[in-house]
Amino acid sequence: MSFKRFDRDVRLFHFDPVPGDRRRFRDEAEARQFVAELATDSIDPHALRRALPGAVFGLGRDLCELSDEQVRGFAARALAVGALSAREYLPAGGGGGLGPGPQPQPASPPSRAPTWPEPAAAIVHPLIDVLPPVVVVPRANARAVRRRVLLRADTNFDGTGLFACAADNVRFFRESAGGVPLDLAGPDGRIAGAALTSGVELWLEALAPSAAPDDVSLRLHLDGGSRPVGPDAIEPVTAVRLALDLYSDPREATGLQVLPEARQFVPGRLMPVQDLHYDNEHGAVPVIEAEPRFGHPRTKVVVHAIEPVAYAGRLELRLSGGTARLYRHATFMDQTPIPESVLAWDNADIAAPGLVLWLEGASPGGTELVLGLAGVQALCDRAAIQVLRVGFSESEHASYGYDDMAEPGGVPDPRVPHHLCVKSGGQTRLRVDVAGQMSPGDVVYTADAAIVSLEQPGVPGPVFDLPIRGSAGLTKAATLLHARLGSATGPKVASIWAHVYRERWIPAVVVRLWDETSPASALKYPKMPLPEVQAIANRILRQAVVRADLRWHQNGEPLGTIHFDGNKNGELEWPIGTQEWGELAWLQHLYALEYPVIVVVNRLDQYIALGTSAPAGTTSLSLSPPFGAIAVPLGRYAFADDEAVEIVSQDGRMVGLAAPLSALRSEGTRLYHKQAVAAVSGNLIVMDDHPSDDYRADSIAHELAHNLRLGHVVDAANLLTFPSSWGEPVYRARLRYRPVPLFDTAGLENQWETIDRNVPQPPPEPEEGERQP
Repeated sequence: MSFKRFDRDVRLFHFDPVPGDRRRFRDEAEARQFVAELATDSIDPHALRRALPGAVFGLGRDLCELSDEQVRGFAARALAVGALSAREYLPAGGGGGLGPGPQPQPASPPSRAPTWPEPAAAIVHPLIDVLPPVVVVPRANARAVRRRVLLRADTNFDGTGLFACAADNVRFFRESAGGVPLDLAGPDGRIAGAALTSGVELWLEALAPSAAPDDVSLRLHLDGGSRPVGPDAIEPVTAVRLALDLYSDPREATGLQVLPEARQFVPGRLMPVQDLHYDNEHGAVPVIEAEPRFGHPRTKVVVHAIEPVAYAGRLELRLSGGTARLYRHATFMDQTPIPESVLAWDNADIAAPGLVLWLEGASPGGTELVLGLAGVQALCDRAAIQVLRVGFSESEHASYGYDDMAEPGGVPDPRVPHHLCVKSGGQTRLRVDVAGQMSPGDVVYTADAAIVSLEQPGVPGPVFDLPIRGSAGLTKAATLLHARLGSATGPKVASIWAHVYRERWIPAVVVRLWDETSPASALKYPKMPLPEVQAIANRILRQAVVRADLRWHQNGEPLGTIHFDGNKNGELEWPIGTQEWGELAWLQHLYALEYPVIVVVNRLDQYIALGTSAPAGTTSLSLSPPFGAIAVPLGRYAFADDEAVEIVSQDGRMVGLAAPLSALRSEGTRLYHKQAVAAVSGNLIVMDDHPSDDYRADSIAHELAHNLRLGHVVDAANLLTFPSSWGEPVYRARLRYRPVPLFDTAGLENQWETIDRNVPQPPPEPEEGERQP
C-alpha cells in the first residue's frame, strides 16, 4: 500500500492502493485513521525508518510501503516502546485490511527480552517543493514576486546536492527581494548534505514567459554520502506573463495608441469626467459654436491572454476607486456599465488580440485597474486612471467682463462656453477649478489664436487664477481658450471664448447746475465725491472694456448765472420731440467745452402736451404739434396732479393708454415723463435725488452707455435695464456678450460687440489701473 500526503502542514496523507502483495486497507477512511494515529502518537520518524527497513518516507512522496510482515513488526515494536495505544494493526484473517481491534501477541520467552534485527540503510530521497508551480513575469507596473523553492533530503544526508535549471528565462536568489542572482553552474549549485537535511530555501524569479506549460524543469541530484540515494527530484514550473494595455486618447496628436508600459501606472492615464454622452457615430453630438464640449471618447483597455496561451489559468480584473466605469462597447449607445467590481475569464476564453473593454470617467479622483492570476498572484499588471474635472468661472480679481451666457435671470447651460474680455495690451484673470488629484503639467492651457498669452501654472492648487493678457495693437479679436489633458495637443476638457478689445474712452465734464432765482432748484447733495463716483462707474463700464474719464468744470463751481427755472418748481423741464429748447436753452452755453457734459440738477422732467382735450374714459391721446414722426418713449407718465398713466403704443401723433383716463384733460395739459437721468444732444443730465454714490455712479454709467449707442434692455441685472418705477435705486451690475432683448424695439443686442472701437484713443492708462488680486 501507498500513502501520499494531502496536507503537509498537519502531516495528513491520502491513500493510494497499489496492487500486488502490498497490504490494502478496506477504504481510505481506515487508512487515514491509521496515519493520523501515527502522527498524533508522536512516533519519531527516524525510529520508524529504523524499525521498517526498506520503507519509503518523504514529503510529497510515498509515506511508506509496508508488507504484512512489516506491519506486524511495526505494531509489535510500537507496543513494546509504548509509543502507540494498545491496539494492533494486523491483517484481518487474511482478507486484507486492518483488523478491527487488538489481537493476541505471540508469547515471548520469559527468560529474555525481545531482539530486533538491525535495519538496512534507508534510501535518501531528494525533494523539491514549489507551490504553486508557477512564477509570474513582472511588468513595469507590478514588482517582481519571487516563488519560494524548498530543496531538501527526506532524511539525514551527508553527501552533496546538485541543483540545476537549464531554462534561461528564470533565475534564482537567496532572498525574496533584492540580492544577487545565483550561479547554479558554479558553486551556488552545490549544496552540502547537512543543509539539505534541514532544507534550503531559494527564490525563483521569471524573466520571460515559458514557451509551453511546465517547460521550466528544476532538478535536484544527490551525490555521495553514506546512504543510498533515490532518483533525482524533478519539478516542472511554468513562467507566465499577464498583460493589461491602456490606450491614449484618439484626439491627441499621435492618435490612438497603446501607452508605453512604464507610463500606464506612473503617471497613468488622465481622463475627464464624462458629464454628457455624445455619440459621433449616431449623430447625437451637439455642436456649440463649432466647439463640442464634454463629449470624450471612452478609453480603450485590452486584457491579453496569459502567455503561454496553453496555460490553464484564470485571469481576474479588478476596478478599484469608483471614479471610472467599465463598458463592453465604445459607443455611447451602451449606457449600462459592467456592474461587477471583479471580472474573471479562463485563459482559453481570451482570443487574440485580447479582450477589449472601455473606460469612462464618472467622478473626479483616482482609479486602478489590477490584473491578477486567480489563486496565484493578485497583482500581475496594473494601470492607473486619474479622472479630472476642469471648470472655468469668473475670478473675483477679473479686470474686465465675464459672461456665463445664461438667459436673463436664468441658470447657465453647462454645454455653452462662457465668454470673457480683456483690453488690448491689458490683463485679466480667469478662475480655474480642478477636481481630482493633479500634478504639474497634467492640465495645459492653450489658445487657438495668438491674440492672448496664458501663464501656465507651476504647482496649482485645486482653485487658482489663470492670468490672461491681451495682445497689444488689436481693435477687436476673439479666440477660444482650452484646458487640455497632458499636453498642448491633448483632449480639451474645458473651453472659454476670449475677446480682446481696444478700450473705448469716454471723457466728460461734470457741471453742477441750479437757478439762483429759484430756491427750489438747489441741489440736495452738493458734495458728490467725483473720484469715488468715477471709480464705481468704471467698475461697471470696464466689463465692456470702456473707461470713463470725469472731471469737474471750474472745480465744481456753478456754471455762471443761468436762470432756467421759469415756473420756479425746482425742476429742469423740456418738451419731448419739439424743436423748442425751453428750460434747456442753457445747454447752448456748453457747446464750447471740449468734451460731453454731465449736468447734475435737483429735479428732472420731460413732458409732452395734449393737442386736443381728452374726456374721462378715453384710452388714446392726441399730442401737440410739432411732433412729427419722433417716437415717444413708452412707459409711465403723470399729470401735474400726479394721476399716473402708462403709454403703451404710438401711431403718429396718437398714443394709446394702458387704462382709461379718470378725468377730463384740457388741450395743452402736460404729461410728465418722470426719470432720474437723461441724454440730450450727447450730454447727460443727472437728477440729484439720492444720497448713494453707488446710485449716482450707476446712473452716470447708464447714460454714458447710451452715448455708446447701447439701448435699453429687458434684463434686471443689466446696466441698461429700464427702471420699473420712478426713483427706484436699481444697482445694475453688468454689460453682456450674450445678446439680450431690447426694451424699446424688437430684437437683441450684444453689448460688447455693439460698441464702436474705431474712435480716438485715450491717453494711456497706468498698469495699476487694472485690478490686481
